Amino acid sequence: MLRFILTIVMTFCFASQGFAFDPNQEDKQKHMAASTVISMPTYLTMRSQNYSRFESASVAILLTLLVGHAKETSDKRYDANDM
Repeated sequence: MLRFILTIVMTFCFASQGFAFDPNQEDKQKHMAASTVISMPTYLTMRSQNYSRFESASVAILLTLLVGHAKETSDKRYDANDM
């Protein structure tokens, strides 16, 4: 099951390469940093509470996506291309 989920995630990651993701843009760097600041403490805290790696990673990813979605949809310059 874990391999299946990882395959799906990797497929979406590779598919996003076609959507003009440029890691050299300052805004993209800020998004990556914020994602790391949200996901890593979440993952590590859950692991320290004896949750499985899968549960910890799932919650960390979902929390990061939720915060990112809330930020993008509340942005004054939001348009359909942001999501």
